[in-house]
Formats: sequence, structure tokens, C-alpha cells
Amino acid sequence: MADGAVLPPMLIFKGKTNRTIRNLAVPSGMLVVTQEKAWMDEKLMLEWLDKIWLPHTESKQKELEFTKSFLTLDAFSAHKVDSVCEKMSDNNVGSQLVPPGCTSKVQVLDVSLNRPFKAVLTESWEDYVLGIVNDMDGVSIHDPNFVLPAPSRQHIVDWVQRGYEYLVGKPDLVRKAFKACGVTSTDPNEVRNDTFLRSIMSKVAEEIKDFDLEELDNDPFAEDDSNILEEL
Repeated sequence: MADGAVLPPMLIFKGKTNRTIRNLAVPSGMLVVTQEKAWMDEKLMLEWLDKIWLPHTESKQKELEFTKSFLTLDAFSAHKVDSVCEKMSDNNVGSQLVPPGCTSKVQVLDVSLNRPFKAVLTESWEDYVLGIVNDMDGVSIHDPNFVLPAPSRQHIVDWVQRGYEYLVGKPDLVRKAFKACGVTSTDPNEVRNDTFLRSIMSKVAEEIKDFDLEELDNDPFAEDDSNILEEL
């Protein structure tokens, strides 16, 4: 969030029912669900709004005396369906879709937060593999019959929680990402005005329309992976 807070993660596993996740040890606040293709869809978007976005933003709105919250979303279909738009409208949630080609400019996760989060996941994966190798007795990973066991869903939950906790400890990085994306301002009158935020989106789209989109993938605020891992 623009104040440096990080919302609890929502983790979507592949499955037709929640039976496969019933026995997981899920950290408080994390939302773990299933979907047939492990995709976000209309139903899960509504659940995310109800269980994560609205509870957290409503408490912030009371604290800061704001009347609305604001979401920047990519153009994925589940973000645009009538039920989701109506849910947001009914709860004073403004929104703006990220213009095509603008992800690396105005999508906060892409600008700064995905890289350190993925670095934590990578280290967790490497620890997992190393643990398996160290526990092997007389078996070589070079054996053509050796198959690396897939991590369990509990492993995935734990790794995502670890990445989340890392970002929770970096509020300055989160605030910097929002500022770089132009979706926040030090002027409280502008912060509360979603028209201002939409104008920022339009300006960014205009600025980059003649750019080579492949050159927009730089991550100016991402920390070096080696520094991240040294801090963990």
C-alpha cells in the first residue's frame, strides 16, 4: 500500500475443491484457496476484495479520515467484470486499469517489489534442494534415475510467508515504489482524489507511446539479490 504497508498474500493452488488445502498450516492473514487452473477468476477476485482489500483499507480510511481507497489493476478479465466493478463501487473503491505497455512504469510490484520477493523464494528453494541432497544416503543426483521430489504445498505456503515478511520489514522500499509509479503524492488533497491518479496514468501512457516497450523493463528500485539474501 502507498503508506508502506504490505497486504497479506493470497495463494491460489490448482484444485477443484478446498479439500487439498484443509490440513495446511496457514499463517494468520494469508488467504489460501484453490481454482481449477490455479488462476485468479471472478469468484476469487470478489473473495480477495472481501477478505483482504476491504478489511485493511476500511481501517486505514477510518484512521486517516479518507472516504475512498484506490486500486491500480492490470487488464486481466477478472478485474473488469461487472460484479467486481460493482463491489468496488459499492465500497468506495476507485480503480484504474494499467494502460498497455505501462506495467514497468506504474505497476508497483513490477517496478520494485517482485524482485526481492522472488529472491526470497529462490533462496528457500535452494535450501530445500540442498536439504534433500544432504539427506541422501548413497544416492547421487547425477544418477539418471534420480528424481527430485516436488516441494509440498506446505513448503510453498511457508516460502510465500517468508517473502511476505521480508517485504513487511521494508516499508521505505514499498513507499518508494508507489512514488516512482506516480500513484501517490505528498499532497493529501491529491492522495484522496482518484481523478488525480487517473491523470497520472494518462500522462505515463502519453510519455511512453513512442518508446521501445522492451526497454521499459528495467527495475530501478530493486535491490541487489545478493544484498537481500545477506540480510535474511
